[in-house]
Order: sequence, then C-alpha cells, then structure tokens
Amino acid sequence: MRSEPLEVAVVGAGPAGLAAGIHLARAGICHRVFERHRPGGLLHAAGLVECYPGFPRGIQGPRLAAAMVRQARALGARIEAVEVTAARWEGRFLLEAGGSWAATCLILATGTRPRGAPPPGYSGSVHFGTDTLPRRLVGRRVWVSGGGDAAFDSALQARRRGADVGVFLRGEPKAMALLVTRAAAAGVLVHRGRSLAEALAAGAPDHLLICHGRDPENGLLAGLAAEVPGLFLAGDLTRCGLRYAAVAAGDGLAAARLAEACLGR
Repeated sequence: MRSEPLEVAVVGAGPAGLAAGIHLARAGICHRVFERHRPGGLLHAAGLVECYPGFPRGIQGPRLAAAMVRQARALGARIEAVEVTAARWEGRFLLEAGGSWAATCLILATGTRPRGAPPPGYSGSVHFGTDTLPRRLVGRRVWVSGGGDAAFDSALQARRRGADVGVFLRGEPKAMALLVTRAAAAGVLVHRGRSLAEALAAGAPDHLLICHGRDPENGLLAGLAAEVPGLFLAGDLTRCGLRYAAVAAGDGLAAARLAEACLGR
C-alpha cells in the first residue's frame, strides 16, 4: 500500500479527469489523476473543436488537450502515468495502479472504447482515431468506415495531411451537415451504399479508419457496488452520447465538487 492515502483518486485524464484534477489541486485536496495513455483523451483525435467556449475561431483538439494539461500541472494537479487495473471498496477505495493505492473518494472518468473491427481477412494498417495516423500522408490512401461526426472529422484531418480519402457508409451520412459539406469541398470521396468489404476486394488502402461509434469504458465498475459512498462518475460514463469537451469538463468539475463535499471540506 502506498504510504500516502489519497482523499480523492481520479481515473482518466481526458477533459473530465483534468477538470477534476484542476479543482482538487486548487482546493488543496490530496489526490492523484491516473491515466494509462496520454493526458487529453479523445481530444488528441479531434480536428477543429468549435464549441469550446473562449475560442471563437475554434482550436485544434491536440492543442486544447495540451493547454488543459499545462493548466492542470501548473496548478498542482498530480497526474500518474499508470493504468488502474482494478478497483474495490473495503470501507475505502483500493486501487491497483503500479502498486496499491487507497482513497476516500473515487472519480471515474475513464472515457470510451471503440466499436467495430476490420473486415475478416484484412491485415493492413487499422486505426480507430487520427491520433495514430502518420502526420504526413501525401500520396497515401486512407479509407474511413462510418458516417457520423467522427468519421467525417477524421476524413477531413487525413485529407489535410495530404491523403486521398474515401468514406464508406451504408446509407446517408449521419454527421453534421457542416462536416459533410467541408469534406466534399476538401475533395473527400463519399461512397454511399458501397460495402467496405466489396471495396477491399478490389484493392486495399494504406490506412483504414474505423469510426463505428464508441461505448463507455466501464470495466472498473464491475468491482464496485452501485451505491458505494464517495463514488462519482464523469464524462462518457454518464453522457456517452454527448462527447463534447465542454460537457466533459463540466462533469469533471461537478464530480470534484461533490467529492469535496463528501470529504466535508
């Protein structure tokens, strides 16, 4: 067991977890924010974020993530680059994360996991977000499977990196009309009603992006009862259909305030 028991443990350092960490640091609450990947979450895969207040011309997702991380660290938020593999309740929260940790309160801001898989037999380069695509894609073919906002945002990003981009979807796009219009203006080819498997039979792209939606990453809840005192959920665990950075940040701040009240601070 770590020698320093925590007042609040936060799992996940996307916008929700970072906002929670910012408040906890400012309030002088002993805490840790645990993140197995890069702090910033899905912002690293976002293109132009246009609905976050304070940026009238929008801001690139990775730049917003970097700004959030800088602010959190400058204010004293304690971010641990380690995965939380288990959580249980024994009068306090016990976490396994590069060792054992104990905490009075727990905020889960674990985000989402992608749906979907590559077609059977496909062995090429597969991605579930543009954060794993090469920065330079001139002369490369990128195919995107999906018709929602994430699919068209990803297609636009790949096109800006120089790729020849095709979007494959079963029916009409479900993405915001603004994104569909921008994609068309950028030269993204949209293949309506053409199956990805059929297209792959005629030739494979250099990179395949699968954008079939995301599900809450709720695995840690399996070790916890539904009504555990001091447990708070934030971001995609409560609003999976509203994946906006501003919504997630607000949820994270609210969870931190609830944890503060639970501590009697």
